[in-house]
This record gives sequence, structure tokens and C-alpha cells, in this order.
Amino acid sequence: MENGRLRAHIPAMEKKLWKLIANVPGVAGKPGLKEYYVVREVDEQSAIVALLSTRTDLQAAATIELRGQADQAFIEWVQPDRDVFQVMVVS
Repeated sequence: MENGRLRAHIPAMEKKLWKLIANVPGVAGKPGLKEYYVVREVDEQSAIVALLSTRTDLQAAATIELRGQADQAFIEWVQPDRDVFQVMVVS
């Protein structure tokens, strides 16, 4: 109780690992790229915002695909060490 009021305990939302693909169009006749990421956030929309906040160069041209939550096998394979982690780039 604080100042005569009860304080409700609200647990912090747990961050999950989301799989995203940034489709970057090609420039000057060069082929486009697919950039694969995992992003640690509480929900899908927050993951997209976090990616675009970290990689501001993707905001103008890229389209972002959300591929769902990463399972444990994927997490163990990638072993991300940051909240926004680039897995690979494919042309």
C-alpha cells in the first residue's frame, strides 16, 4: 500500500524473438536483396518498429515481411547477441 492506495503488480511483458525479412529493391539495374533478421520485442508490430528504428535506411525502400515467432531450434542455430540481429543477406 502506498499513500493509502493499493498498488497492483503488473508483470513486464516478455520479449519474444520474431523473424523478419526486409525486401530491398535493386538500384541501377542490380538485383534486389532479402535481408533476414531476428528481433527481440514484445509483439509483432514492436518488432517491425524496432527493426526500422535500428536500420533507418530500410524505411524508405524496403518492404518488411513478418515470418512469425522464432522457435527454440532456430534461436539455438542463430544465437542472436543483440535485440536486432541480421541473420543473412541473399541477392
